[in-house]
Amino acid sequence: MARYPHALVADLIARRHQLGWTQQALGRRINVAQGTVAQWESGRNLPPIDRLESYAAAVGLRLALVPAEQQSADELGEAS
Repeated sequence: MARYPHALVADLIARRHQLGWTQQALGRRINVAQGTVAQWESGRNLPPIDRLESYAAAVGLRLALVPAEQQSADELGEAS
């Protein structure tokens, strides 16, 4: 599997793939060009937070902050 610059990006791309959407299809839903989606997904450009929220919402996800302690415990649980 390809490596992405950030786990968040990998999760968003995975969800887009689960939905069977191309970058172009996603772009139409959030009113950006396919090339813009490609740049975000490759890490060449970072989307503004409102566009990142739009991307997540379009694929049925929500951005949330998770306390570092909870994140570390969740990651430890996955390793066991």
